[in-house]
Amino acid sequence: MKQILLIMPLSYNYNLEIIDVLENNGYKVTFIPDFDESILKRSIRYLSSSLIKKIQNRYIRHQINLLKNNKFDKIIIIRGYAYDYEQINYIKNKYKNAFMVMYQWDPMSISMFDSKAIPLFDKCYSFDKTDCIKFVSFEYLPLFYKKESGTNLNVLYDFSFVGAVHSNRLEVLSKLIPQLDAKGYNYRIIVTTNKLKYYLGRLKKYPGYREFPKDMILFTPLPRLEVQKIFQQSRVIIDINHPLQSGLSIRVIEVLSKRKRLLTTNKSIEEDVFYDPLVIGIIKNNELPLNIEELVTSNSFVDISILEVNNWVKKVADI
Repeated sequence: MKQILLIMPLSYNYNLEIIDVLENNGYKVTFIPDFDESILKRSIRYLSSSLIKKIQNRYIRHQINLLKNNKFDKIIIIRGYAYDYEQINYIKNKYKNAFMVMYQWDPMSISMFDSKAIPLFDKCYSFDKTDCIKFVSFEYLPLFYKKESGTNLNVLYDFSFVGAVHSNRLEVLSKLIPQLDAKGYNYRIIVTTNKLKYYLGRLKKYPGYREFPKDMILFTPLPRLEVQKIFQQSRVIIDINHPLQSGLSIRVIEVLSKRKRLLTTNKSIEEDVFYDPLVIGIIKNNELPLNIEELVTSNSFVDISILEVNNWVKKVADI
């Protein structure tokens, strides 16, 4: 049986979905979380990047040395948060015959992955178009979705947004809400954050923090099933991407896979082969698009079946 070493985040159990596909295709999978959850999960915001890298590289080397298996046919690293050249080179030298693949689902600037390590991989993918231009060995590949059988729910909202506070999200939403009100749309907007971050933002008068309605702030994360329920009850899902990110978030991919329409600040989506203005509206200068009514009433959808997790894993793993 062929062996794969998979190193990736634990986020939302996506690792289990990928492992399931690999095992169903005849591979024995050894899994290592890419992130030292015990030390970094609660303290990362207080640490310098150099200290984070030191902790991370010590962590991954220790995890590799714990492995009893000394032979892998393939090694897949997804994200590799704050990994440096020395650690990737250590893995490559330890498993000299393994075909090494990297997939970045964060912009390189955010993942803090050492770009000097890129040539050590046999194949590199990224969800971020900007990184694919910057690094010539990167092949563009959006994220994936899992085909799920869900209950059809009655539509309650024209628009919905559920997401955590980051960058300019509150500012953009604060400017969109009056426009939605003026057109008489129904909407459900929930923004999650922690109290310290929220009240510090209000105190320092960060853009949008004082203007955004308090009753739309939630100080505890919303369960994934509840988020999915709200999306199923919505015609159009709002997406506000990080300004440093040109790649499509996994939520965007999931929304489109459920044949919902999308309203996004991510202008780069216009370059994707599946872009359709009747399905995907672009927020520019914090203004609703001119065809917003068409977006709400359209029954069109886009086919992104190539990104279903089975197809996605087979491409990344080359199986």
